[in-house]
Amino acid sequence: PLSQSEPDVYYIILDSYAGERILFEQYGYDNSSFLSSLKELGFYIPEGARSNYYTTIFSMLSTFHMDYLTNIGIPIRLNSEDINYGELTPYLRNNPVRSEFEDRGYQIISFKTGYSWLDWNDADIYFQQEKQSFSSQEFEHLYINTTFLRLLKDTGLFEKTGLETIVTNISQEKIVTDHDGIPGARNRYERLQFTFDQLEKTSEIPGKKFIYVHVLSPHEPYVFDAKGNFDLTNNDSSYITQIKYLNKRMLEVITQILNNSDTPPIIIIQGDHNALDETDPEKVQVLSALYMPGYQGSLLYDEITPVNHFRYIFSNYFGLDTPLIEDLSFVKGSLPYEFLPVKNSPAK
Repeated sequence: PLSQSEPDVYYIILDSYAGERILFEQYGYDNSSFLSSLKELGFYIPEGARSNYYTTIFSMLSTFHMDYLTNIGIPIRLNSEDINYGELTPYLRNNPVRSEFEDRGYQIISFKTGYSWLDWNDADIYFQQEKQSFSSQEFEHLYINTTFLRLLKDTGLFEKTGLETIVTNISQEKIVTDHDGIPGARNRYERLQFTFDQLEKTSEIPGKKFIYVHVLSPHEPYVFDAKGNFDLTNNDSSYITQIKYLNKRMLEVITQILNNSDTPPIIIIQGDHNALDETDPEKVQVLSALYMPGYQGSLLYDEITPVNHFRYIFSNYFGLDTPLIEDLSFVKGSLPYEFLPVKNSPAK
């Protein structure tokens, strides 16, 4: 193994964060300064970074099961017109990666995201705000979440029936609802800032830890200005505005974690997809940055995808027999469970 003592492991998802080439070609933004800063801190930046799937739930399932969806026993409903989040949630919460860390005596630490199907609210330490902005709009969401309407949401029928129109924009802040019925752009903003603040401090928690944090940004609704103030401006440059603030804040967070960790931690920062259309072959081009203390350059490679991240960690740091598998990526076919393979494409 590369490390004598078992390191803390941070898995940080920046939802919808595109790769360097996509940011430049689609948005005219040069992200090289941020990537250079990460490299100076010791990160390896895979030049051909891609996610394995086109949308969050499939990306996360393949990562945490270290395999492709057709191989891990989850329900694949080829003719379904909607993703059944409620059905897939148990596979996302209970998975081989989490089990391995738990078996090794790691504390599992996670954060409230605002998407109930994405949350590990049964983690050993689960960070969520005690208080948030609240409105009558949010009361209606809480009502929906505690009645039979919850079943409609979990099966994807909530959106189809139009019941989401119960919730109206009633504030001058133009409150936008997260798409699992967790209310409010203002709440998302406060939740994200809370997450950044707490993530900075996790290295101070005693004992070895696996920290999973799914940051719902730069995913819309866009809630930051470039300095991190609350701002609901939505125009052609808003996505890049989120990127600029995330870059600044993540460098602060990562620097703090590195400075305060007794044993150099493992840190993965990545997008789970980008903001392009789900059928676009470029949908899977994402940010990827890997902090692997003691790694030899030949061990990591430019085409590594998330399905191999934990295989690499378990093999090289913990001495487990988890060989790497072929790196593949899939975009959406005519239906959500129809996965179309993407050919390798150059990073730049």
